[in-house]
Amino acid sequence: MNTNRFETFFDAVLAIIITVLVLKLTQPASPTLGAILALNARFITYAICFLVIFIIWYDNHNLFQIVEEIDHKVLSIYAIQIFAISLLPYFATWVALHINSVAAETMYGIVFLAIDILYIISINAIYRANPYNSELGQS
Repeated sequence: MNTNRFETFFDAVLAIIITVLVLKLTQPASPTLGAILALNARFITYAICFLVIFIIWYDNHNLFQIVEEIDHKVLSIYAIQIFAISLLPYFATWVALHINSVAAETMYGIVFLAIDILYIISINAIYRANPYNSELGQS
């Protein structure tokens, strides 16, 4: 399967996830610096999630510049990874609202760990789906 449609879908899903993340940010109670600083946990969790999503997008953008084909196994792994990424807005809000909660922080970390593990698995699957791609072997 050619990667163009998949790349478009992946980019769109990440854009939607970032939109959901930013919509979860609440407005300050008043137009003061103190009111904005009171929302620091929400901004920090948003910034972390945004940075992680941007890194995921950037890595995949560079990867798919040299990948020619993907198979159903790669699609399945990416579907699970996209699901894990889509959980970020939920757990980011939970952590922001309960910044000292071990359960919230643990689940937030587990989602990031799952995304990382799935990325490693997807890279291995891409290598197997493109065994004769010399550019892929050099990256």
